[in-house]
Amino acid sequence: MPLVLIAVAVIVAVVLIAFTVVFWREIAEWLKRVVKSLQEGNLQGVLEGTQLFLKKVGRKFRKMAIGFSRLFNSDKWMKYTTINEELIDFQKVPEDIRRKAEAESSDTVDITKETKAEMDLAYSR
Repeated sequence: MPLVLIAVAVIVAVVLIAFTVVFWREIAEWLKRVVKSLQEGNLQGVLEGTQLFLKKVGRKFRKMAIGFSRLFNSDKWMKYTTINEELIDFQKVPEDIRRKAEAESSDTVDITKETKAEMDLAYSR
Protein backbone atom coordinates (compact mmCIF):
# COMPACT_ATOMS: atom_id res chain seq x y z
CA MET A 1 0.00 0.00 0.00
CA PRO A 2 2.75 2.57 0.78
CA LEU A 3 4.24 2.01 -2.70
CA VAL A 4 0.88 2.81 -4.27
CA LEU A 5 0.67 6.06 -2.28
CA ILE A 6 4.20 7.00 -3.31
CA ALA A 7 3.41 6.23 -6.95
CA VAL A 8 0.24 8.34 -6.80
CA ALA A 9 2.16 11.22 -5.17
CA VAL A 10 4.81 11.07 -7.90
CA ILE A 11 2.18 11.06 -10.64
CA VAL A 12 0.38 14.03 -9.08
CA ALA A 13 3.67 15.94 -8.77
CA VAL A 14 4.55 15.25 -12.42
CA VAL A 15 1.11 16.41 -13.57
CA LEU A 16 1.36 19.63 -11.51
CA ILE A 17 4.82 20.37 -12.90
CA ALA A 18 3.58 19.71 -16.44
CA PHE A 19 0.63 22.09 -15.93
CA THR A 20 3.01 24.77 -14.64
CA VAL A 21 5.42 24.39 -17.57
CA VAL A 22 2.58 24.48 -20.09
CA PHE A 23 0.98 27.48 -18.38
CA TRP A 24 4.16 29.60 -18.53
CA ARG A 25 4.95 28.49 -22.09
CA GLU A 26 1.46 29.57 -23.19
CA ILE A 27 1.83 32.92 -21.39
CA ALA A 28 5.20 33.56 -23.09
CA GLU A 29 3.88 32.63 -26.54
CA TRP A 30 0.78 34.79 -26.08
CA LEU A 31 2.92 37.73 -24.92
CA LYS A 32 5.12 37.41 -28.02
CA ARG A 33 2.01 37.51 -30.23
CA VAL A 34 0.68 40.58 -28.39
CA VAL A 35 3.94 42.50 -28.78
CA LYS A 36 4.28 41.47 -32.44
CA SER A 37 0.70 42.54 -33.12
CA LEU A 38 1.30 45.92 -31.51
CA GLN A 39 4.51 46.44 -33.47
CA GLU A 40 2.83 45.51 -36.75
CA GLY A 41 -0.44 47.28 -36.08
CA ASN A 42 -1.52 50.31 -34.16
CA LEU A 43 1.52 50.90 -31.94
CA GLN A 44 2.20 54.60 -31.82
CA GLY A 45 5.63 55.30 -30.43
CA VAL A 46 8.00 52.99 -28.61
CA LEU A 47 6.63 50.16 -26.47
CA GLU A 48 8.09 50.88 -23.04
CA GLY A 49 6.52 48.18 -20.91
CA THR A 50 3.80 45.64 -20.41
CA GLN A 51 1.87 44.42 -17.40
CA LEU A 52 0.28 40.99 -17.42
CA PHE A 53 -2.87 40.00 -15.61
CA LEU A 54 -5.24 37.12 -15.25
CA LYS A 55 -8.85 38.23 -15.23
CA LYS A 56 -11.15 36.06 -13.12
CA VAL A 57 -14.18 34.68 -14.93
CA GLY A 58 -15.93 32.46 -12.39
CA ARG A 59 -13.53 29.56 -11.70
CA LYS A 60 -11.52 30.29 -14.86
CA PHE A 61 -9.12 32.96 -16.01
CA ARG A 62 -8.58 35.04 -19.12
CA LYS A 63 -5.14 36.46 -20.05
CA MET A 64 -4.89 40.23 -20.19
CA ALA A 65 -1.96 42.49 -21.13
CA ILE A 66 -1.66 46.23 -20.74
CA GLY A 67 1.10 47.84 -22.80
CA PHE A 68 2.45 51.35 -22.52
CA SER A 69 4.19 53.32 -25.25
CA ARG A 70 5.65 56.79 -25.35
CA LEU A 71 4.54 58.68 -28.45
CA PHE A 72 7.27 59.75 -30.88
CA ASN A 73 8.59 63.28 -30.27
CA SER A 74 6.24 63.74 -27.34
CA ASP A 75 5.89 63.32 -23.60
CA LYS A 76 2.46 61.73 -24.07
CA TRP A 77 1.80 58.09 -23.38
CA MET A 78 -0.51 55.56 -25.00
CA LYS A 79 -2.07 52.60 -23.18
CA TYR A 80 -3.03 49.36 -24.96
CA THR A 81 -5.18 46.65 -23.44
CA THR A 82 -5.34 43.18 -24.97
CA ILE A 83 -7.64 40.48 -23.59
CA ASN A 84 -7.46 36.88 -24.77
CA GLU A 85 -10.90 35.33 -25.20
CA GLU A 86 -9.65 31.80 -24.40
CA LEU A 87 -10.48 30.72 -20.86
CA ILE A 88 -7.89 28.96 -18.70
CA ASP A 89 -9.17 26.37 -16.24
CA PHE A 90 -8.47 27.27 -12.59
CA GLN A 91 -6.63 23.97 -12.01
CA LYS A 92 -4.20 24.63 -14.89
CA VAL A 93 -2.90 27.80 -13.25
CA PRO A 94 0.13 27.38 -10.93
CA GLU A 95 -0.82 27.07 -7.28
CA ASP A 96 0.94 30.28 -6.17
CA ILE A 97 -1.05 32.26 -8.75
CA ARG A 98 -4.31 30.57 -7.69
CA ARG A 99 -3.62 31.49 -4.04
CA LYS A 100 -2.87 35.06 -5.09
CA ALA A 101 -6.13 35.18 -7.08
CA GLU A 102 -8.14 33.92 -4.13
CA ALA A 103 -6.59 36.58 -1.87
CA GLU A 104 -7.30 39.42 -4.33
CA SER A 105 -10.50 41.39 -3.88
CA SER A 106 -10.51 42.59 -7.51
CA ASP A 107 -11.28 40.44 -10.53
CA THR A 108 -7.77 40.87 -11.96
CA VAL A 109 -4.53 39.35 -10.71
CA ASP A 110 -1.24 40.99 -11.64
CA ILE A 111 1.19 38.27 -12.77
CA THR A 112 3.86 40.61 -14.18
CA LYS A 113 6.51 39.77 -11.55
CA GLU A 114 5.88 36.03 -11.77
CA THR A 115 6.04 36.13 -15.57
CA LYS A 116 9.30 38.08 -15.51
CA ALA A 117 10.79 35.63 -13.01
CA GLU A 118 9.75 32.65 -15.16
CA MET A 119 11.13 34.26 -18.32
CA ASP A 120 14.40 35.17 -16.59
CA LEU A 121 14.69 31.57 -15.42
CA ALA A 122 13.89 30.18 -18.87
CA TYR A 123 16.42 32.39 -20.64
CA SER A 124 19.18 31.88 -18.05
CA ARG A 125 19.44 28.17 -18.85
